[in-house]
Amino acid sequence: MLRKPLKLPVRLARILAVLLLCVLAVLSALLPILVKLLCEMRASLRPDLPALSRIEEGLLLALAYVMVLVAAGAILFLIRLLRAISRGRVFSESTVHHLLAVSLCCFFEALLFLGTAVWFHSSLVGVGIFAFIGLCLLTVRNVMSEACRIKAENDFTI
Repeated sequence: MLRKPLKLPVRLARILAVLLLCVLAVLSALLPILVKLLCEMRASLRPDLPALSRIEEGLLLALAYVMVLVAAGAILFLIRLLRAISRGRVFSESTVHHLLAVSLCCFFEALLFLGTAVWFHSSLVGVGIFAFIGLCLLTVRNVMSEACRIKAENDFTI
């Protein structure tokens, strides 16, 4: 017996994704202040390290903006994936492409965190987290791709 996909968890995930997108929009507006505070915290916690120059702060701010854009892109692809799932297109090429896009965004985010590790060694934690999530999503994408292939093969045999 085939059962319908659960609508409530997908709807909740879409709502949370939209809320997270709104949080990213607010974060991007506050980014110059947050980067300045982060640089001041670094200077107060580690007085043995030289203070960041204006150029380094600008580069850090630019990296932060790119991080927000990549995260927003990942969330938008996730929303599209959830929309496809809610329409019953679980085993389709679009879900495979959306999973790949979110996975690549996670890997790119890990690279961006690696770029900030020059000034903040604790951002290496972000590298590990985003690389792990990207790897997990890439694995799920490969499983979904194989499921799509098997589904297409079964559709031809019936």
